[in-house]
Amino acid sequence: MTGPDLGEIEAWFDGVLAGRISRDAADRWAMKWLGDDFGGQVDLDEHQLWALDLLGGIDLTHGPGADFLHSKEQIRGWRDEVRARRLSFALELSKNRAWDTGVMPGEQRKPQTSSERRRRVDEIFGDVLPETTSDERDPERRTGLPDDWYRENRPPHHDR
Repeated sequence: MTGPDLGEIEAWFDGVLAGRISRDAADRWAMKWLGDDFGGQVDLDEHQLWALDLLGGIDLTHGPGADFLHSKEQIRGWRDEVRARRLSFALELSKNRAWDTGVMPGEQRKPQTSSERRRRVDEIFGDVLPETTSDERDPERRTGLPDDWYRENRPPHHDR
């Protein structure tokens, strides 16, 4: 399982800055990803870990009843850095044409014809067309009666 992407983490920083999300809620959400809530099943890269670590300490205070340790300006700076890293990653993908080819930077593209690629997409999304068209099939096979399928697929032991 992959963790939240930088865009999602950035949205949490935005929510805190706008007052839509409490610092406590943001901290709990980040710590859920950093903690062992998923039994070690989450893969986080260095950017995700960095951003979640910042978000995870967003509700720290100087002491009981004191102000927050991190100012809104500092949080805004973190949010801007997360955004910069996210956009930098997107730019790197677009330079390598990973959006078009489905290949991440540093990976080799597997040669595949456009028809194979189209067929795979169709299989995934359920738009697979039959290999033959209706005019290529035997028109005498079915009579059009509702029980045709049952007659054609009758088990052999029913013929005795």
